[in-house]
Amino acid sequence: MPVAVGAGVLVDADHLVDQIWHFYMHKRPAAILALHGWEWLAALGIVSAVLEFPWWMVAATFGYGSHVITDQIFNGVHRWGYSIAFRVHHRFRVERFSDRWRLKRPVDALINELRVGRRTPQ
Repeated sequence: MPVAVGAGVLVDADHLVDQIWHFYMHKRPAAILALHGWEWLAALGIVSAVLEFPWWMVAATFGYGSHVITDQIFNGVHRWGYSIAFRVHHRFRVERFSDRWRLKRPVDALINELRVGRRTPQ
């Protein structure tokens, strides 16, 4: 279980690159997302098969795959948005990745996440 959870959570570390690129280096928004890619899931599946499906590799593949699949479903991205090849072809332009996706300053994103589930006073 810890391997699956770790693989499913640590993949989001690549968001830091996009945030540093945009907010601290003052470059145009980019959807680099180096760790989010169907290609990585395929590679994990192949490596799992080559290694004859050790439990830890299956757990990592499951955790990573669950993350990418739910991101694809719920983030409103282009059909090929989680393909690294697609993003490279479109030069990592955010507007090609998703018309709804916007980078938020890290502090704003954290505050927004903390508000989830809280009722607003009426």
